[in-house]
Amino acid sequence: MIPKIIHYSWINKDRNAPLPEKVERCISSWKKYCPDYEFKLWNQDTFDFENTVYVKQTYDLGLMGYCPDYIRLWALYNFGGIYLDADVLLEKPLDGLLDNECFFGWEHEDYQCKFLGTAVIGSEKGNEIIKSLLDEYEKPFITENGDALMNIQSNSRFKSILKEKYNTVDISTIAGLKIYDETVLYGATKKTDRTICSHLTEGSWVRSVDFILPTYNNEETVEKCIVSMLPILRKKNFDLMIVDGGSSDKTVEICERYAKKYNNISLIKKENTTCFAECVNLGLLRVTGSKMVIIDPKKTFNLSSLKQICKTTGDVTIYGQQETDLKYRDCIEGDLNYSWVILDGSIKRKLNFFFEGYFDGVEYYKFLLNAVTHGLSVKTANIKLYNEKQTKESVPSDVIAKMKHVYDDPCKGDLTAVIAFKDEKSEIERTVVSLKYTAKNINILLIDDCSEENYDYKSIAECFGCMYYRTKKRLGSAGSKHLGGMISPTEYFCFFDGHMRVYVDGWDEKLINWLKKEPDAIISSRTVIMNIENGFVVNENGKRMGIEGTSACCRIEWMEGRKPFNPIWTNKFIDEDDSNELSPCACVMGACYATTKTHWQKINGLDGLYVYGMEEPYMSLKTWLSGGKCYVTKHWGVGHLYRKKFPFQMDAEANDVNRTFLVHFFGETVFDITKNMNMIKERCGEEFFNKVQSKFDLVKCLSLKKEFKKIKVHDIKWFNDEINKKVSP
Repeated sequence: MIPKIIHYSWINKDRNAPLPEKVERCISSWKKYCPDYEFKLWNQDTFDFENTVYVKQTYDLGLMGYCPDYIRLWALYNFGGIYLDADVLLEKPLDGLLDNECFFGWEHEDYQCKFLGTAVIGSEKGNEIIKSLLDEYEKPFITENGDALMNIQSNSRFKSILKEKYNTVDISTIAGLKIYDETVLYGATKKTDRTICSHLTEGSWVRSVDFILPTYNNEETVEKCIVSMLPILRKKNFDLMIVDGGSSDKTVEICERYAKKYNNISLIKKENTTCFAECVNLGLLRVTGSKMVIIDPKKTFNLSSLKQICKTTGDVTIYGQQETDLKYRDCIEGDLNYSWVILDGSIKRKLNFFFEGYFDGVEYYKFLLNAVTHGLSVKTANIKLYNEKQTKESVPSDVIAKMKHVYDDPCKGDLTAVIAFKDEKSEIERTVVSLKYTAKNINILLIDDCSEENYDYKSIAECFGCMYYRTKKRLGSAGSKHLGGMISPTEYFCFFDGHMRVYVDGWDEKLINWLKKEPDAIISSRTVIMNIENGFVVNENGKRMGIEGTSACCRIEWMEGRKPFNPIWTNKFIDEDDSNELSPCACVMGACYATTKTHWQKINGLDGLYVYGMEEPYMSLKTWLSGGKCYVTKHWGVGHLYRKKFPFQMDAEANDVNRTFLVHFFGETVFDITKNMNMIKERCGEEFFNKVQSKFDLVKCLSLKKEFKKIKVHDIKWFNDEINKKVSP
């Protein structure tokens, strides 16, 4: 039995601001039809915002309308009762709903697509269905993977969580869950005699139009731009979000003056970037308008364009002399006017990534291609957004030619890029695009290692002409890379992690030429570090071929350390002659490295490793000891996205299982093996060490060691003395 409690939330940073008339009317209806109910208001005074990550992040971002996503579930689970959005109008008493264990109602969107309503929810205290939803919202709002930010509406998220949790395509079949017909709980447009309440969609989280103004050293023009917008910014439903990319002139000072004076103007100061895409993406994250307009700080806004902006119907709208639905071929040719872009608010749910810093200078061009190839409607409209002349900037012809190669040409060539991955989502597409954009002729082989999230990687492969292989069982990074090398359709191949960017044109031909000269070599690139901030990839353009602050290669922690065979980053080259493009290295870096299929089969790749970890020292040592060499490129690097956590569950023991494998595989005396195993045990502790031992396959290790001895030409001491010590501190 659901208790007679009505939970509701109204959160405003201005705590003295009066409630909207519509909300007052709704609350009055609750008191009228439910006079014997307890009313619980949840806001900054009654709920712990500071110690609830999801709520704190959304509140700090100014997204007050998303705070209740967590609060409603928390309140229902801890107290039981009925949660009502503040804009729900009662038509009858709620008593008829109390016999349920848990209930929701179906609601309709503008697109006539039935979805799970979240404005009216009821449950008993401690209900397990509510708990399964609440557990998901214990995760941060700003996730490590940018993709997750796009699907932030609770309606679709609730439905997806329940489908996965209860392994069903029809959530109405879940035991203990009642989902009412749309006319019962959401009767605003389809009221019948069964209607209990109506959702008036006050939409406190939605503005009519939000403007995003990315700035960088625009002190001469930005004030005129802001002043031109002030007449509409004095109105309630229009906001201006200024995102500055680290201006060194008076731009920030000017913007701060207006942000302090007007409630509808906000300023974000993003340090250490000049990247247009990073600024725009941060603005898109913060705004919540039904329309979002990206403004040029060098122009002044034409106030008469506002009505036309509100009437645009495309997911993406750009300037054109006539209203036109743009197709893929229109977008790829690049003969369009990118002077402004209007985005529909729903685009956050439809696209997995927005503007890309990798395509610095042609961000709009690439964004339109993303939109149209993902099925969004892209349109032109004759809107005079600025008082100045609508100027048209041409996309460079070489960029158009390379992009046509990316989207139109099938993958084929003498080198195969092997991408082994699990649950990388849109990063796979971005990595594939980067590879094709910078290479002349390559194959691309996607090895999907049993990804669990509902993402269509096969369609990505089809769109860009890649080969696609999904493993039948989880192999891990080591197993899936081993497989990729063995089934490569070409003699030359290069491994890439599923979250990388390449900055050097013609990298494929360079690798092929090097490997032709030394077919028993493994060649790795330097690494340009990319990060995630606010859910978006930053430093994506890698300073275009820059390698400042990157690691060159690895050395191997020797068998006297607490972590034997551990790869350690170093910037020290064995060959310090800057005129040579390659330098020998003790150990390659594992995110990007190339070799030949003949060599891979000769050393038996990564066979024997457990799931992941220690891949770099394993194949590097086998290469050196079998008479081959490991190299690192000196003058160019590949962008590698480093995240605070993986997008999938990791095996805690995997690294030490493989470390144990290497100790036995390369150990040449019983004394060496015993000494190193004791060091591992001392560091790990007995309980953890026993788990490691239970996963280590000694029989297979010794069998592989026996086979390797047939091709071995050096011993481990030779490697340490002649190679490893040259890059050791």
